[in-house]
Amino acid sequence: MPNRTARPSLPLLLVLALATPLSVMRSQQPAPLQPQQSQAELKQLRDSKLARPVFQKATWQVDYEAARAQAKTEDKALLAYFTRSSSPSKESDDFENGPLSDPAFADVAKSFVLFVHCASKVEGEPRPGLMHELGLAVHPTLCYLDAEGKLITVQREQTLGAIAGTGQKVKALIDARAAARKGGAAAEKALFLAELDLDLLVADQIRARLPSIQLSDAEKVDVDRKFVDAEIVALIRQSSALGTAEVGRRIAAMHAAGRLPSERYAFSFWGWVLGHAATTKDGALADQAFTELTRRESPSKDPRRNTQTREHWEKQRAEAKGH
Repeated sequence: MPNRTARPSLPLLLVLALATPLSVMRSQQPAPLQPQQSQAELKQLRDSKLARPVFQKATWQVDYEAARAQAKTEDKALLAYFTRSSSPSKESDDFENGPLSDPAFADVAKSFVLFVHCASKVEGEPRPGLMHELGLAVHPTLCYLDAEGKLITVQREQTLGAIAGTGQKVKALIDARAAARKGGAAAEKALFLAELDLDLLVADQIRARLPSIQLSDAEKVDVDRKFVDAEIVALIRQSSALGTAEVGRRIAAMHAAGRLPSERYAFSFWGWVLGHAATTKDGALADQAFTELTRRESPSKDPRRNTQTREHWEKQRAEAKGH
């Protein structure tokens, strides 16, 4: 039960979406306008929301400070769910009636302190701006926080399998942090790999720590892909200063050097490469990038978006070939 006590424009847009697959990009609409509601009505909506069966199947904390205290005591991370009751949210309803209600979710939840934050507009509700404090903006959002309240990662793909996969990575991070406090080269390596797995390190941090860590050949390949990921993110953050043409040139140079990203950033990587190929009239490179993009393409809820995206790729490939 709830415990109340305890561009080229397109590549740029693709990377700013942080490599989220098209299949999990959901069309978010502003909350519909509602007639002004009394405080009594808002409280009733909140209480009704938190009384739903999904929140009775496991112990969900609604008190943020109590949840953090429990996480510290148990040396766990928080699995935090942000939803709302003050206005309808079909996306929230679907998520709550789907993955969060799946009996298998309980197995995932055992490794975390569950915390639900319900935006209710009830006066006096504690931490009404918590979601925005964490840099989050959309309901529903499922994310992982450490016991200090620092955001670890956001669950982008909201399927039970994806949640379980991210959960395993976060648990490995928490365990590695605990071991690293005791010191040792093995613990330092485990922490480095766990942080890298969750994309918590920027390129400079990877570069600084790498010399002191002994890696196998297979681990070196994985680390280099994550290094490329971090470099891509850093380039995007500098895109206003560098310009999109320079960002595309540098990402295409990574490809020319045989340096490729992890699968998470591959869609964005090849989007930038295709844009660069169109600018430099490199037809062979455009064909390769087009192939890599189309094999990763997945349906969107908006068919027009799929069509527009494919048409943009076709146009860039034609430009690369001088058509």
